[in-house]
Amino acid sequence: MAALTGDISPLRKEGDVFGLPMKTAEQFFVGSSVAIQTSDGKAEKMTTKLGLIARGVCVVSVTEGADPEVVNVEVQRGTFPRTNSGGDPILAATPHGTQVFAEDDQTVALTDGGGTRSPLGTFYGFDEDSGKPLVEIGAL
Repeated sequence: MAALTGDISPLRKEGDVFGLPMKTAEQFFVGSSVAIQTSDGKAEKMTTKLGLIARGVCVVSVTEGADPEVVNVEVQRGTFPRTNSGGDPILAATPHGTQVFAEDDQTVALTDGGGTRSPLGTFYGFDEDSGKPLVEIGAL
């Protein structure tokens, strides 16, 4: 195929909402960072542990088992402000594009904590309104 010689539509499907099957007795709040466990593929909140794959943030609060008809958590991919770690913060000098790590379901840290944290996503600056780090979560 030849290189472009004019504009094309830059449409993309970022920020898609999708459902993930939930781990037993898991509770998600709107805005929680959601991951899947590599061993079973079930959704759980991001925590300080290895083997999690970040998928996005929760868009509807839900507790597994509270309603037998609700078996999935609704998750959205995209770039979201996250609470900066108090002990391992992302700094103003941190380069955009740096991989960052989850401390819990809302907190992002600069490092993997000596091999104890799973990757959360990619850092892309600070939110102008809140000052929180902006993290792309669930990129394909």
